[in-house]
Amino acid sequence: MGHKDVLSAVEGLCNQPNAIHLKSEESRRMAKGFGTRNLFWNYNFIPTVKNRIAGLMVYVGSQKVIECNLNQRENSKC
Repeated sequence: MGHKDVLSAVEGLCNQPNAIHLKSEESRRMAKGFGTRNLFWNYNFIPTVKNRIAGLMVYVGSQKVIECNLNQRENSKC
């Protein structure tokens, strides 16, 4: 799978039936709850994955990128 295939797959995600399209103000309002305001009144965000839901995971690439060491709760389909 080349980079153009990956780009095409990622761009196609927004057209999936479970995708939502937020206006920037709504997105900003939702995101603020996950950030920390700093001394300069900006928001800092730390990207972490705390809870992974296997049914919502999207893998782009070959079978090699799929993680098969998921726990029982993550409902692996490997």
